[in-house]
Amino acid sequence: MKKFFQNFSLMGFLMLMMCAILGVGDLSGAVVCANGAAAPVDTSAGVGEGGTAIEHKANGSEALETLDVRKYASEMPKDPVDQKLVLIRPYDTPFDTILRYAGSMTTNHFEFGWYSLGTRPVKDKVGTPKQGSTALNTTAGSTAEDFRGTLLVNNVNLFAETQTVVPSINNNGVRVPILGADGEELQLYIYEKDSANKLIKFTVSEEQLDSTTLDLPAAAKSAIVADVDLYLLGRAASELDVTSPAVSFLPKKSKGYCQIFKTQIAQSAYEKIMDKEIKFDLSEVEEQALFEHRRFMEGTLLFGKGGNKTWDPIKEHYIYTTAGAFNTVLKHQEGTAYQLNSANGNAALVDMSKNIFTGNSGAKTRYVMGGSEAIAKISKMSTTGVNGVIRQQEAVQTEVVYGVTWSKIVTNFGQLNLVHHELFDEYGYSDYLFVIEPQFLKKWQLTNFERQEVNAKELTIMNGTMVIFTEACGVAVYNPDVHSIWQVV
Repeated sequence: MKKFFQNFSLMGFLMLMMCAILGVGDLSGAVVCANGAAAPVDTSAGVGEGGTAIEHKANGSEALETLDVRKYASEMPKDPVDQKLVLIRPYDTPFDTILRYAGSMTTNHFEFGWYSLGTRPVKDKVGTPKQGSTALNTTAGSTAEDFRGTLLVNNVNLFAETQTVVPSINNNGVRVPILGADGEELQLYIYEKDSANKLIKFTVSEEQLDSTTLDLPAAAKSAIVADVDLYLLGRAASELDVTSPAVSFLPKKSKGYCQIFKTQIAQSAYEKIMDKEIKFDLSEVEEQALFEHRRFMEGTLLFGKGGNKTWDPIKEHYIYTTAGAFNTVLKHQEGTAYQLNSANGNAALVDMSKNIFTGNSGAKTRYVMGGSEAIAKISKMSTTGVNGVIRQQEAVQTEVVYGVTWSKIVTNFGQLNLVHHELFDEYGYSDYLFVIEPQFLKKWQLTNFERQEVNAKELTIMNGTMVIFTEACGVAVYNPDVHSIWQVV
């Protein structure tokens, strides 16, 4: 009998169905009861202890639908949930990756320094004289041997006694020689220099002097004015010379600071034991926090405005910040990026490559990170009209270096490995390119990356667990001439 009553609801339901088949009763309404069974209800909808009564519309439909269940018993459906947490990673950190692959320097101080020694330029310019004076002054004598001249220069330290120099006019990138009386390009011989007044004292060969005036030809004298190029050539010794004026080199010192990058996550003891619809505990939070940690580090190592120490009046300690490599190079370029005119097609890439690979001591392969606008414009540049450029931007023509996949642009000057860097978009440099030479970049580390798990309850901080990520480092840009910033227009 007891079992009979336990199954009464099921029997009742079967009897109702039989009545419906035989035409007995009315199913114009249905009820979602506490035990999930349908039962005849009054046509007026309402809520009772047994469930919710549903009054159907007079449209011929008398079925209990899923929409009814979701509307009146929203907790009843058990929808499937993907048990794997989807980690959204729209950003990458190629610059930090390159620095880690390229190796790092260790230091025991927040402040670090380095010395750099580059090659001397082979070109200078004629200096701008004071008002009322001239850059070039000559003195003719009674013979050709009496001829002397002085010339104002921009950087007198580049020149040395016994060195030969060729002045030349730069006409929109085309070198126009200045001729002597013999029709050959004029060459000056420095016999002395006046460092205090930025003057080189020179003479020239007898054949290049005007035979009448025993002076420089008038056309040559009028051509040597401010900003004319001066190309430095080799030294020339006399027959009895045993030695030559000594040359000394002093390296230039630069400095930077290690910034303490720190991220912390925490989880309460009760949240840890709580049941969840998907696996989501401290390990998932840690993975996301670690990604964010590297992302913000990447932003600092590229675009940081630091390179200094700032006093915190609350903590009463100095806070050290590192200068970003992008801003360091841009500052070296006097705050102005080079321009790449995408409308000029491959010709623009040739000119860009020429600028990048000449006049410095870098390798013949450089690495280029850029924003989406810059990459898009380069990808759409015309490939017709100019030979000597191979753009390998298809998937099968890429190269994996430093753990990053690069597209290749090959010119007669060198190879550019190109990658899209989404943080350039985030920081407002969508149309910019950053050309780097990894051997002249160095990551300085005061402390390596460290993960510390702390039982916060034992320390009476909170009832839970804390995980702290810490890394103290900075970036140094050696030989900034081999790196460059470009804006694609």
